[in-house]
Amino acid sequence: MGKRVMAQKRQVQSIMIGTTITRFSEILTSLTPRFHHNREFKDMQIVKIALTALLLSTPSVNADDIPRIIIIDSTTPAKALIDKPGTFLGETFVFSEEHTADVQVQIGVWEAGIGKLTFDDFSFTEYVLMIGGSVIVTETNGVSMTFDAGDTFVIPKGWSGTWDVQERMKKQIVRIGNGGQ
Repeated sequence: MGKRVMAQKRQVQSIMIGTTITRFSEILTSLTPRFHHNREFKDMQIVKIALTALLLSTPSVNADDIPRIIIIDSTTPAKALIDKPGTFLGETFVFSEEHTADVQVQIGVWEAGIGKLTFDDFSFTEYVLMIGGSVIVTETNGVSMTFDAGDTFVIPKGWSGTWDVQERMKKQIVRIGNGGQ
């Protein structure tokens, strides 16, 4: 874990503990005027100190357990599936969760070098945001579409056709389904 992430984690924990102690002190202080005898006031101060010490020794919510936004951009590396001279094909998933009936959602990047890829009966639905490069997608009925950086589209489950990568491309993807590639 990077230094910046660790510092943010410590900061979140400090804020959570500080806020809890401050609120706890405010509640106890608001009760203090109700005690008229000096002995009861001292007892209340002892309880306040003891509970504060207990609170400080109790583990707080782990900052790693808090859901975080995941940024995927052109600097997100793709793990190489095929990497040889003149060719590159890779992908990286930065988020994945299981759903009912074994349906999986995956979010990540997919990258390919210049070349032609054929897909037959695409095994999941995929939302695509082109990050870079250019591709000509041709469906089995002969209809071709060109997608460049900034374009978005959805590939439906069961789709068949070819991808003719004109310029090394990278895309953000959201896959929904239970199939692999």
